[in-house]
Amino acid sequence: MLVFLLAALLKHVEASTSSLRRMRKVIEVSDLSIANDVMDSSSLETTHDKAISDNLTHRELFRLLERDSSLSMKVPSRAPTVAPTVAPTQAIKTDPPISSRDTLIRSKCGVSGRERTSALYSVISTISDVDELEDSTSLPHQALHWLDNVDSAVVCLSSDRVTQRYVSALLYFSLGGAEWKNCGEESETCFVDKGDKRFFQNIRWLDEAHECTWFGMYCEGNEKPSNADEVAMLTDIDLDANNLVGALPKELYDIVSLQTIIMDGNGLTGNIMSNIGQMTNLKTIDLDDNELDGTLPTELFSLNKLAVIDLNSNNFTGSLPSEIRNLVNLRFLQLDFNYMTGDLPTQDLLPLENIFALTLENNKFTGSMEDLCDVLDERRKNDTIYLQFFQTDCAGDMPEVYCPCCSICY
Repeated sequence: MLVFLLAALLKHVEASTSSLRRMRKVIEVSDLSIANDVMDSSSLETTHDKAISDNLTHRELFRLLERDSSLSMKVPSRAPTVAPTVAPTQAIKTDPPISSRDTLIRSKCGVSGRERTSALYSVISTISDVDELEDSTSLPHQALHWLDNVDSAVVCLSSDRVTQRYVSALLYFSLGGAEWKNCGEESETCFVDKGDKRFFQNIRWLDEAHECTWFGMYCEGNEKPSNADEVAMLTDIDLDANNLVGALPKELYDIVSLQTIIMDGNGLTGNIMSNIGQMTNLKTIDLDDNELDGTLPTELFSLNKLAVIDLNSNNFTGSLPSEIRNLVNLRFLQLDFNYMTGDLPTQDLLPLENIFALTLENNKFTGSMEDLCDVLDERRKNDTIYLQFFQTDCAGDMPEVYCPCCSICY
């Protein structure tokens, strides 16, 4: 039968190539093995020549037939093909079963898991780069995946709750949380010093509890939110000497409620971004004894609530900007043991009438601090601790900084 079927097919191709696209595959490639038993050599040669003349060999014909499932043809003298009966369970496609997490999402948030995923992405993409969120190897992707698929708290779609919890998770992933000494998800220990128990709790990071109760995290005015759904804005992060390694994620600067960032004595790298200018409530930034570099952004000196800037023992470069004059509430400025340069802006330090500690030594600063020395005695009449710690590179016969009133010269 194969020879007749092939002849019929080839004749049909010759008559109309377009009609071939409507033929159904009725010949299996394996049937080629019996062709010589059915077809004599003369007819085979004629058929082969015909196929060549139409630029269509048998092998190409079969590839075409196999590729196009929409082909159809009628074969006279062959019994009609009856489609096999398909069991009902095979014929009917059913939706995959709803997972227990999806059931919880529907019950708690009133949307499906897929709808929640889309909404989370929409919120988070306003603060994180879309390319990073879609890159399965990136830290933002890991944090979003945790929030979407792992976090047993299943926070619903309030943008404030979603953003703060996401950024908290991102901080953990960005700074090597798996290797933290204390209260990481996999840390051997999780404890809070007696003096810190007023603020902090021994709850591990990525716990289902509210992120404000994770170790080193605190929400002013709401010390212990009972669950992760409560609206409580993060105000304090204190993770000193906890083996934090990596760069601060730029998304951290979107937590504008933050008043305190303490991460000294770790392995932080990278720089302080200009985005810090968004953190208008910031009062303390303590990142000394890390490996931070770059210049200090002028936006840092626009945060007029700042009382403490502790950035000594890093790799900062550049000068101390004149915008320092904006920080009229500053009490503590430590920039010693960096690689900063330039003339010290003495006139711009005069408005800092509440400054208690000013340590600038072991840099490459130059200039004179005489203007500060001139007001020192008068100001100490009203504030006895004014410039109690005043340290510059003022030692030797030819000091880099002239400071006759410094408490310590290096």
